[in-house]
Amino acid sequence: MVQHSICITCCNEIETIRQSLDSILNQIDNTFEIVVVDSHSDDGSLDVLSEYAKRGTIKLIVKKCNRGMGRQTAFENSSGEFIISHMDLDDIFKPELKELLGLYHAKFEDCLLYVSKRPNSAGITIGSRELIARIGGWRSLQYSEDWDLWARAAKLVKFKVLNHELRKSVGVPDAEIQSFSQRFKYRCIKYREHQRLGRKVFVRNERVTLTQKLCFYLACITRLFYPSFRDPFNKSFNPWDEKYRAN
Repeated sequence: MVQHSICITCCNEIETIRQSLDSILNQIDNTFEIVVVDSHSDDGSLDVLSEYAKRGTIKLIVKKCNRGMGRQTAFENSSGEFIISHMDLDDIFKPELKELLGLYHAKFEDCLLYVSKRPNSAGITIGSRELIARIGGWRSLQYSEDWDLWARAAKLVKFKVLNHELRKSVGVPDAEIQSFSQRFKYRCIKYREHQRLGRKVFVRNERVTLTQKLCFYLACITRLFYPSFRDPFNKSFNPWDEKYRAN
């Protein structure tokens, strides 16, 4: 019987996809399932995923979508009582997942648990199917989709952060894409998603470049064409606040 569902999104991760999947598969048993939503990869990743799906080691859904909808689609196509999200295929994972889940079930089963070593570093999210469904799941956002989920859990006093690094090696963040045009697009979309959520785009006393200002104003225009998820709570929510720290 499936108890834990590992829900993954993928788009063009050919350089790390086999190592990443194997680092997960080598530490799980038949009480786990892996659900992967691929957003029409065109670099060979989809061929690799299809190979694993044919072996029966993953459940594969191919759907053009943003990250939030990809995570929600994986969630909706999973069956486990507990969900593990953001074990994405640009990272390689340490063989510590079962130990981590043992801690989660012993101490944090009633919360949404974010596991990460440091602020502004990607981590994984663990939560019960019931809690994730109750707070509305992932919404249609390209960035901040996990932050948005944490914020809604925090409003219910159901959010904790565990200072731990599950990843053995880490993929290159979107913010470090080298092409100017790609960085420009990344900023525009990221700022747009922040505005849709009512988050602060820049921190106090941050030095803002002319390019960043242009991206911000473009984001102000484009966000008008997307649903708003603004909430006053989001202006002050900081997942790294001491009150959310798992003890």
